[in-house]
Amino acid sequence: MAQRNAAPAPTLPLGRRPPRFRFFLNPYVHARFATCPQCNGETSERKLPLVIHVEPRHLLALNMTCRFCERCDLLIAHQDELESLLAAYFSERDPDAVGNDYLVAGTMDHADWERGLRGSPALQDVLDQLHEFAEEAWFEPAPRATRGARAARTRTARRAPRHGEVQERLEERQRVPLRLRPTFDAIVERTDAVCREHLNHEYARLCRRLAAALCRKRPSPVTRGKPEGWAGGIAYAIGAVNFLFDKSQTPHHKASDLCKLFGVRPATGAARASEIRKLFGMYPFDPVWCLPSLLDENPLVWMIEVNGIPFDARYAPLEVQEEALRRGLIPYLPKPPAIR
Repeated sequence: MAQRNAAPAPTLPLGRRPPRFRFFLNPYVHARFATCPQCNGETSERKLPLVIHVEPRHLLALNMTCRFCERCDLLIAHQDELESLLAAYFSERDPDAVGNDYLVAGTMDHADWERGLRGSPALQDVLDQLHEFAEEAWFEPAPRATRGARAARTRTARRAPRHGEVQERLEERQRVPLRLRPTFDAIVERTDAVCREHLNHEYARLCRRLAAALCRKRPSPVTRGKPEGWAGGIAYAIGAVNFLFDKSQTPHHKASDLCKLFGVRPATGAARASEIRKLFGMYPFDPVWCLPSLLDENPLVWMIEVNGIPFDARYAPLEVQEEALRRGLIPYLPKPPAIR
């Protein structure tokens, strides 16, 4: 299991008690982490109060059973179990808060938590008793193998993620609403795997960007349907922009073959892609969703107006190109024609 880089810690401490534990909120329903994802040693159960802030104004402590690796000082809480407890708690007290964004701020000692049960502790009391996390960590479970995949492992080796891919994925994830991060993870887990094996890192990066943008839509369409359907639709939409289905391109795939890689029917992939293209106004060679390697040859990227006349910046004088770059009209200075 590969560790992802830790999320940046808050600048100002909230808790008055010393920080403790490295913390991982596990979004994967199929992975329970009975072994530590870092040292591969056995984890044990540890029940302790988690202090949670729920938007817009709720602060509570839930006594929850987590997995713990003493060697790595790693505490793992399962997101599906935590959200079930939150839903049960708020369904009786404040139904409007069910499903709201939340932050696991840290832990508190059992003695402090038990005292709080006998009364209603003030916000300052909770902060005085709060141990923030020393670090927030991220891990990915080993992919579950189907029978066909297990057989294929004897023939071919799985490609390792590119350097920086995990960090890029984490950065996109930070821009996704908390309640949709498990959905984002499920989608990107599929697009990354397919792009790594059958496309390239440029497609993977654009698919992650598009997945995060879909999750930020209000309301987000990814709350409907299965992750594999959206993963296939995202790759299909990015492929359509970059002529992936054109035999003259490298890489190249038929639309039906691309959908099969995600385990969805071609009609499903096409329908999701059509919905995505309408949401974002995507079109062939759309500069926003164009592969970086195709920017040089994409005329839509370089069209500017000079004295009201459309002009291809690639063939403009250098001083015009520099001014266009300064104004943000072109992404970079194009190569001279002789070099292209």
